[in-house]
Amino acid sequence: MNNIPIFYFTFGFSHIHPVTGEPMRDYWIEIKAKDRQLAQEKMFEIFGKEWSMCYKESDFDKKYFPKGSYMKYD
Repeated sequence: MNNIPIFYFTFGFSHIHPVTGEPMRDYWIEIKAKDRQLAQEKMFEIFGKEWSMCYKESDFDKKYFPKGSYMKYD
């Protein structure tokens, strides 16, 4: 059975997508990774320092991000 955890990354009020320029404050990014460190490395690879928080699935509440998941990475 494949139980790779999902980590949820969120953005601050002023963060924008590095390519599209779209405000990211109401989205999250999902990254499946063996551990938090690997998930963060992937997030840095994609967004650099332009993100705010990393949550474990059990600690994440989607209701605060009305636009939903922007993208998922396995």
